[in-house]
Amino acid sequence: RHLAAKASPVRALSAGLRAFARDLPLQDALAGRIDFESAFRQLDGEEHDLVVCMLTRTLPWFDPKSLAPRLIVDAIDALSRSMDERARGARGPMRALWNREARLMRERERVAARDADAVVVVGHAENEPFGGRAIVIPVGVEILPLDRAARDIDCAFWGRLGFFANVDAAEILIQPIWPIVREAIPNARLLLAGADATGAIRAADGKLGIEVVSPM
Repeated sequence: RHLAAKASPVRALSAGLRAFARDLPLQDALAGRIDFESAFRQLDGEEHDLVVCMLTRTLPWFDPKSLAPRLIVDAIDALSRSMDERARGARGPMRALWNREARLMRERERVAARDADAVVVVGHAENEPFGGRAIVIPVGVEILPLDRAARDIDCAFWGRLGFFANVDAAEILIQPIWPIVREAIPNARLLLAGADATGAIRAADGKLGIEVVSPM
C-alpha cells in the first residue's frame, strides 16, 4: 500500500529555518518539505515490523521507533563525503557553508550507525563515515563483450539530470567529449536520459546526434 506524503516550498522554507535554529544541516530542508505527519496519521492503529528510512537527512523529521521496533537506514551514500567534495571545490562563504554541512552530516551518520538496527550503503568508500558499521550492497552492472548486432544507440548516459554530479558529468560529455567522438565517428548517437534535466542539457537535444529524454 502506497501513501504519498505531500511536499511544498512553504514547508521547505519553514524546515530550513528550523534546521538552522536547531543547528542541523540545511539540506535537511529537502526532507523537511515533506508532510510526513499527515501520511503517518493514516497508519494509526496499524502495526509494522520495520521502518526503512531513505537518506539520513530524513531522520530529524519523525520518530521511526514510534512506528516500528526496527529501523533500517538506506543511506545510499555518505552525504558528509559529498559535502566535503563540494567544500573542496568552493570558495569563500560557500566553502564555509559546505564545511558546516559536512561536519553536521558526519555527526548525523555517526548517530545513525549507533541507533539504527542497520545502515545500508552502495560502496565500501561510503562505509567509513558510519564507522565501518554499514552493510555494503554494491550497485553495479555486468559489462558484457560487444557483439556485432546493430544498435539503436551508440552511447548512453542516464541518471537524475538535476543532480549536480550528474549535471557536471553530462555537460562534460556534451562538451568537449562528444564533438571529439563525432569527429571520429560522424554518425555516432548519444542518449542522455533521466529526470529533471537542466536547461543546458535540454539545449543539446537534436544537436550532433544527441537525444535528451527527460523524464526517462
